[in-house]
Amino acid sequence: MRRSIWQWVILLVLSVILSVTETTADELSDYGVSEISEINNYVNQQHIEANKVAEAYNKYRTLSEEEFSIWKAQQEKEYAEFKNSIVNLWHKFEEPTNKDWVEYSKDKKSYSSVDFENGIAKIEILKTSDDPIDTIKTRVKAAVQQLLSSKGTMSTIPVTTTDSSKQITKQPILQSMVTLKEENIIDAINVNHGNEKRDVVVTEKVLPDGKSKSIVLTFPLTPDHLQKRMRNITPIVLKYCKQFEIDPSHVLATIHTESFFNPAARSHCGAIGLMQLMPASGGAEAYEYIKNKKLIPAESYLYDPINNIELGCAYISKLSKKYFGTVNNATANKYCTICAYNTGPGNVAFAFTGKKKVGPAIIKINTMDISSVYNLLFNNLPYAETRDYLQKVNDRTKLYLPSE
Repeated sequence: MRRSIWQWVILLVLSVILSVTETTADELSDYGVSEISEINNYVNQQHIEANKVAEAYNKYRTLSEEEFSIWKAQQEKEYAEFKNSIVNLWHKFEEPTNKDWVEYSKDKKSYSSVDFENGIAKIEILKTSDDPIDTIKTRVKAAVQQLLSSKGTMSTIPVTTTDSSKQITKQPILQSMVTLKEENIIDAINVNHGNEKRDVVVTEKVLPDGKSKSIVLTFPLTPDHLQKRMRNITPIVLKYCKQFEIDPSHVLATIHTESFFNPAARSHCGAIGLMQLMPASGGAEAYEYIKNKKLIPAESYLYDPINNIELGCAYISKLSKKYFGTVNNATANKYCTICAYNTGPGNVAFAFTGKKKVGPAIIKINTMDISSVYNLLFNNLPYAETRDYLQKVNDRTKLYLPSE
């Protein structure tokens, strides 16, 4: 399991405490009653301090409704300020999406984006008219190194970070997904010498203000980039599918459709991570389902691939077993669960009865054959997005079925 620096600190503190406790137990005969009392008081105090550290660490990762409301308002304010600062500089704003990973450099003068659906990486740097080629190459080199080494950021603000406690993955996100050598990508801008690399497309753009310019480099990821990201998380998926007794092919197809296995995924409406969980709705419901606590997981919690997959699997399990558990046919249950993950159980019920109560809808579902259930959902769901989602997840499930 991936741990942040604070978690390692907590574990270290606890290990020291445990070692002190064990030593105390082994050497009780060497101390009198007062000494033993002092030692016990010391150990108890250390436990209290360690618990305070753990609570402080978890505080910012799970929030009450009131805390979440305050936190969300602050994050939205900071995001708007950041966006404005980018627009002032670039006259545009490249925004992260569920399939596009975007990170800006700390000075905001370059950014990278990766389209995980189509397997295309892009680096763009600001350019002034008098920039010599060597200066441009130096800046491109820094941007390329930033992209290839980045482990993502759990922050609302998409700026690269080297703080391990705020990074999403343990290894660089693009590790083994780019076969082009770093120097070849950088040398591709030296078009004056005729050595532009065929796999790296270099263009000079005029920005929306009509005056500013940028240099853009695009290059492909490996053909199997999606499979590589999938393999990185498959052990986590298998663990939680076993725990919640759900089908791994369903979960993998869900992740494929939700994020294209992009661990830094963030939708325009605020859904986070691989399984695109909304903190205050699906995320909170899944958290309560498994932790028995009414808390809202913050972005930093949901960006963690392990946490995200655990909660996503829990939510699928709850939809399948609690909401649609009395659907007699397993395939009909799967169709309803797929749709509910995207649009909620009420809208699924509405497709069958015109009302959002699940009970009467299930009664009707249990009188229908499988093809009729699918067709009714596909034709009657309130949103075209969910109809498309049902088809994609259902089709992609076949990609992840065990080979016979």
